[in-house]
Amino acid sequence: MKIGFVGLGNMGYNMVNNLLKKGFEVYTYDVFEEAVKRTEEIGAKGVSCLGDLGKKADVILVMVMNFQQVQSVVLGEEGLLEAMDTDKVLVVSSTIAPSQTKEIADMALKKGVHYVDCPVSGGKTGAIEGTLTMMAACQEEVFGRIKEVLFAMGSNTYYVSDIIGNGQVMKSINQVMIAAGMTIVSEAVTMAVKSGLKPEMIYEVISKCTGCNDVFRDKLPLIMKRDFEPRGPVDIFIKDLSIALDIGREVKSPMFVSALVKQIFTWSSACGYGQDDLGALICAYEDCANIKVEKKQ
Repeated sequence: MKIGFVGLGNMGYNMVNNLLKKGFEVYTYDVFEEAVKRTEEIGAKGVSCLGDLGKKADVILVMVMNFQQVQSVVLGEEGLLEAMDTDKVLVVSSTIAPSQTKEIADMALKKGVHYVDCPVSGGKTGAIEGTLTMMAACQEEVFGRIKEVLFAMGSNTYYVSDIIGNGQVMKSINQVMIAAGMTIVSEAVTMAVKSGLKPEMIYEVISKCTGCNDVFRDKLPLIMKRDFEPRGPVDIFIKDLSIALDIGREVKSPMFVSALVKQIFTWSSACGYGQDDLGALICAYEDCANIKVEKKQ
């Protein structure tokens, strides 16, 4: 089985690497030639245009930033669909709205191309280690055909639904919970530090308490080191929260807390932290409280 891969950033590069380790023949494309060359150095076969990728690969994965990029890659002039033959499989792993993934799927199905709605979670670390969580929504027979490809990149691969769009709904649950968790961690820790507690002691104690969550456990050590390298930027979560709110509006399900969390993330971005890591949400709180949550040397 020949695999095509579009989007070779921190996630895509490492996902390609794991496919190669599992013995797949992988063709790669990115708008940045240097990104393609990096994958060639580890054994992939770079191509110069999407058309070549569409012709050569049996299963093509798209891992780009947003819906506009997905549209361009899949539906654009000389895009993937123009070149893909009937019965090939298109897997979109970008985080986009269910309505948007259905739009792309409809166009693919009209061409006779199978479509898999398959967002991922796990970040760069999961991509490196091959432990991504992959949430596939598609026809069950199609999942059966490609599951070995998905498992090569994500040991936590799930067939979540036969309804296109429900992969994105599943991903939105995760994004809302992360964002809400980061918001409450930011508020509580800022309050505690301003009250006189040392952040190291906060971490030691709360990490043993029932209120601890993965966001606290993962992000507070980085915050104390002032490490805000963008693993998942604030602005990306604003996009993802917008998707979740749109889903809630469409199905008429209340999203009171999610709406407030999005406002807080938007405020943090307006304060200048939009391109920084999720953990930088706390910086806007720090600015207001006139303190820093950092480990003293």
